[in-house]
Amino acid sequence: MLTLTLTTTTDVSPMLDVFARRARLVAGEAPPEAAELEDVKAHVAKALDETRAEEEKTLVKRLAAGLPKGVRLARVASQREGLLLTSTTTLELDDVSLVPKVELAASEGQPPLKPFADFIVKREQGRVVLSGRSPVVPEGAGSMSLSLKASVAPTSHNAPVERDGLLTWTGSGFEVRVAFG
Repeated sequence: MLTLTLTTTTDVSPMLDVFARRARLVAGEAPPEAAELEDVKAHVAKALDETRAEEEKTLVKRLAAGLPKGVRLARVASQREGLLLTSTTTLELDDVSLVPKVELAASEGQPPLKPFADFIVKREQGRVVLSGRSPVVPEGAGSMSLSLKASVAPTSHNAPVERDGLLTWTGSGFEVRVAFG
């Protein structure tokens, strides 16, 4: 069995600044002052808190319903610190060969996200090797980390962090290579 955790962190503050400034520009008004921007951010933070629990329940149902056979949703969590939003999804997979098949249901009406579609699982010299590149996070849009823990210890890997068998990569467009067996 393999446990896979995908964590994304996004700072929505710069996006709110741009939207507030553009709205004022379109209206032919002066750009918002710092105090106004802080009020907008406080309002958005409050709205996020008010809707997070219900949205998380909906997300859990949507994610669980869209997973392929042999993949289970173990945990979904979200956290807000200011306007820094962190989302964590943990999956349990019966077999490493299922990693490229993972599809995560996106927002209603959107195609599913396939964060590991480019990953490859192959046999090399009696070992099972998982390799691929993580999705690229647009510049300034946040960060991503991927953690893997298998019921069998890897024979080799390129993870920059390993703690008690938990392999973790962080960044954008990072290479993943893990061999088992």
